[in-house]
Amino acid sequence: MSTNDSLIAETAERLFADASTGEIARGAEAGRWPEALWDTVEAAGFADALLLESGVSLSEAMTIVRIAARHAAPIPLAETMIARLVLAGAGLAVPRGPLTIDANRASLGGLTVSRAANEWRLDGALQRVPFLRDTGRVLAHASTPSGPMIVIASIATAALTLGRNLAGEPRDDARFTAHTLAPGQITRCPPTLDRDALYRWGALVRSAQIVGALEAALEMSVRYANDRVQFGRPIGKFQAIQHQLALLGGEVAVSAAALDRAIEAQERDAPSAPLAIAAAKSRTSEAAGTAAAIAHQVHGAIGFTHEFALQLLTRRLWSWRDEFGAEAEWNRVLGEAVMVRSEAGLWPALAAL
Repeated sequence: MSTNDSLIAETAERLFADASTGEIARGAEAGRWPEALWDTVEAAGFADALLLESGVSLSEAMTIVRIAARHAAPIPLAETMIARLVLAGAGLAVPRGPLTIDANRASLGGLTVSRAANEWRLDGALQRVPFLRDTGRVLAHASTPSGPMIVIASIATAALTLGRNLAGEPRDDARFTAHTLAPGQITRCPPTLDRDALYRWGALVRSAQIVGALEAALEMSVRYANDRVQFGRPIGKFQAIQHQLALLGGEVAVSAAALDRAIEAQERDAPSAPLAIAAAKSRTSEAAGTAAAIAHQVHGAIGFTHEFALQLLTRRLWSWRDEFGAEAEWNRVLGEAVMVRSEAGLWPALAAL
């Protein structure tokens, strides 16, 4: 970890420890937008961390995402980072405030734009967009006969169907009918920012969020095992609990390693980056289920209670593991990539991951 990375991590840790409490997370589940938390994050410049002018490396930006997830921050920080990156890369104005993205495989390609006089009209539907009701704006791809476009659409005239994931985070559907787009809300899609690229960015940030939540769940489990006394000694002294904690630590370590490899490949724009991201999302998604189960076994019934913080993490793990592709989807991507390679090319491809 570089000195700058360490400084950013320390700053992010202090900010989220103070501003993203369990009370804030529970309030967000009850429908209260955490405006003070978002304003603090915005003021710190974290939402711009993927922009070139921020001077923040990709590794440092993903460190911010990990730490926000460690504290179960109920805001679309990762989505806003990606949206601002894409808008800047496409040459559109980057607005202030929270943004969200559509990268749901089920609704990718669900929007079309057509020319009416001197206006662009947007039609179609999006499914399970993160924090859509809170952001009011969504970055998405839309189809035209001449090729894909990038749009930033307001939901002011959209028909919304509200929903939530298991963690209580908003996941809303939207239908647009002849929605008028201003000139600054639509542009041609650069090849490097196509739907697949947006989906991979989503997989990368969800992997970082999962690793952050895994790290917090491990710390919480170790602390609880040392504090909880049963039969006259801490339960962490029992071999069965030690074994479970060792397994949990292994899941965290392997997931973090896969994430670090994907970040490094993406930062270098390496040819192996898409497969490295696929491996990271596959590994972290699998670990999310295993690690959550172990953490709850260590804690017993108290881990599920509303007042205890563990469930804030594990419900996010169970939700995030399926978003931007569950492990089965990314395993298929990895398998197909391996199958098209010759025997001589197989090991170099695996070693590159």
